[in-house]
Amino acid sequence: MSPTRAPAYRLATEPYHIMEANRIPVEDPVIHPTRRNVVLRALILLPAWALFVFWWLVVFQRVTWPEARYAILFIAISTVTVLVVTVIWIEHNLRIFRRKGPRRGVWSAEENFTHDMLGCPLEFRGGPILIRQARLVRVAVEAAEPEDRKSYAPGPVAQRPDERRPAGREG
Repeated sequence: MSPTRAPAYRLATEPYHIMEANRIPVEDPVIHPTRRNVVLRALILLPAWALFVFWWLVVFQRVTWPEARYAILFIAISTVTVLVVTVIWIEHNLRIFRRKGPRRGVWSAEENFTHDMLGCPLEFRGGPILIRQARLVRVAVEAAEPEDRKSYAPGPVAQRPDERRPAGREG
């Protein structure tokens, strides 16, 4: 990576109160299900839970107690591990919030097409817009002094089978 290259991201300089003022207001963010939706969900979920319990009963009839104890222990350890990691992550984020306060901007990405992520210079034959519109793009790494160059060129337009015209017919 070249030390003179600008970062591919920057913090938006727009003040927080202006960004808040530009948000689209939402009158009621809570979605209230209709009675029909509640009944439909119940008709789907109740048989699903019944099947779940039924198949676990089948499993418990075929499994020995040491096997079941091992599975229960594994599930318990996994649950505790997930909860502990989640609480640590929440505490970490709260410490950052207490130290820095609320966000005052958002990160925005700049389109920088001079180099790739490894610092290799890029060349767009025909321009970036033509490359974006091309159905096929040829990518080539060319050895050059003092460093390699990656070039993008629009490839030949390939026709789909349904677009081909029969030989000898013009249309």
